Amino acid sequence: MLTALKSMLVAAFIAPVLAGCVSTRTPMLPPEVEDWGALPSGLAEPPLWPRQAMAGYRRRLRLVLSPMVRQRVSIRIDTDASGRTVAHFARLEPSEVARGWEVTETYSRPVPTKALARLDALIGQSKLWEIYPQYWQSPPGEICVDGVEMIMERASAQGYRFSEANTLCTAPSSMLAVAAQMIDIADPGDKQVAGWLR
Repeated sequence: MLTALKSMLVAAFIAPVLAGCVSTRTPMLPPEVEDWGALPSGLAEPPLWPRQAMAGYRRRLRLVLSPMVRQRVSIRIDTDASGRTVAHFARLEPSEVARGWEVTETYSRPVPTKALARLDALIGQSKLWEIYPQYWQSPPGEICVDGVEMIMERASAQGYRFSEANTLCTAPSSMLAVAAQMIDIADPGDKQVAGWLR
């Protein structure tokens, strides 16, 4: 009897520990959009769509640009519960060691109040995230073979939103203006990234 009780207590203690060892990595994008929007492998970014991603934050925005050149860029702008806003920038290039991508540059910087106010105004003027998920697509019969694939995400108290477009073929000017402001806030230090929107 005592041995059986001891075994039950040990099992009750060990089971949660073992469960914590199992890898349950959350995908970057939710199931309803991950077939459409491809984020580069190797991007060490948190997924924004799970509810727990908002813990400690008021709003989180992310822009991922995937041009045809050998680079990818991610810009995330987080506003925490205290109202402090920080921009996070990551540049990726093809990995020489394995298939996929690796981060070659990353940094974070505070976002000035004026720059954030301009971003908020541009978001208000845009038609971003009015439906979910939102795909800006070419008209039937029209094929887009150029431009930069753009994914924009937003997480807030209202929930998670996703939008995808091509900068040259399908993105409305209001969406490009939001992306341009996010690039300006992140200030990657070269003109190339901003040039991808043209």
